[in-house]
Amino acid sequence: MSLASDPACAPWIPLLDSVMGGRAFGRLVADTTDALQLGLLDREYLLTRATAVPVDSVTPGPIVSQGRCDGAAAYNWGDPGSPPGRCKDRFVFHVRRGDLRMLAGVGQGILLVTGDLSLEAGADFRGLVMVGGDLRLSGRSRLHGFARVGGAVKLDSTSRILGSACWAVRSIGAVQERLRVNIPYPGWGWLALR
Repeated sequence: MSLASDPACAPWIPLLDSVMGGRAFGRLVADTTDALQLGLLDREYLLTRATAVPVDSVTPGPIVSQGRCDGAAAYNWGDPGSPPGRCKDRFVFHVRRGDLRMLAGVGQGILLVTGDLSLEAGADFRGLVMVGGDLRLSGRSRLHGFARVGGAVKLDSTSRILGSACWAVRSIGAVQERLRVNIPYPGWGWLALR
C-alpha cells in the first residue's frame, strides 16, 4: 500500500513530502549517532519520558475490557491489524533498560531498548524502534516503520523489516504530548518543539 492510499497517513502526507521530498531511502543507512536519539531529543530525555517495560520478554496485544480498549493494561500495545480493532488508536511509548524479547504478539508506537531487541515467533511491531544493541527478527516476525540500531540487524529468511514513513510518523504523532520540550537555543532564547 502506498503512503498516499493509506487513509491513516493522509494528515501526515504534507509533512512527509516536505521532509522526504519524494526520495526513497536505501535498504540500510549507516549512521554514527546514538541510536537512542530522536532529532534534538537525546537518550536521557527519551528514557525518562517513556514507560518502563519491567520484564525481559513480552507477548503484547490488544486488550478489550467491557467493550473498550483497556489503555491501563500493561501489555496492551495497540492493534495494528487489518482491519484495525477497538485498540487501533492505542500507541505505546515504552523503554526497556536491557534486552527485550517480543515473543509473538502485536504492537504499535515507539519502542526504545538500551540492549538487544528480538522479535520472535511471528511478532509484529509497527512504528519506530530505537535499539542500543542488536535488532533480531526470526520466525516470521515483522517490523513496519523505521529502526535506529546501534549494533547489527539480523533477520532470518522468514522475517521482514518493511520501511514505512507512515507508521513512524503516526507513532510519533500519537505520543507527541510526551515528547514536547522547550530547548534553549543559543542567541535566540527558547525553541519549543511541538
